[in-house]
Amino acid sequence: MASIRKRKFGPNKDREAWMVDYVDQHGKRRLKTFPTKKEAEAWKVSALHEVQQGIHTPASVSRTVTDVWRLWLADCEANKLEFGTILQRKQHLQHHVLPFIGRQRLSSPDNAAGV
Repeated sequence: MASIRKRKFGPNKDREAWMVDYVDQHGKRRLKTFPTKKEAEAWKVSALHEVQQGIHTPASVSRTVTDVWRLWLADCEANKLEFGTILQRKQHLQHHVLPFIGRQRLSSPDNAAGV
């Protein structure tokens, strides 16, 4: 079950946001905030569906692109790929991934499985 409620905040309580309060598939209570009620309601429907399927991953615990890329590089090294291949992938991470999307969090069904 999930609920949506308005939250007023700021020094004069002049700002507002909409909060979705829900329980994930592991029984942990979660909160997510949105600027509009419409966005909160749309997200709630999607999140509850993911929870029901057991694939929901809250943004606060999802991995970043950099984290996943480094896991992939470790796997490449463990599988003894050629030195040049690993070097090229590390350089690609450093120059093309980290500066642009490295801190982006992933939230996909694959991530919920611990990938």
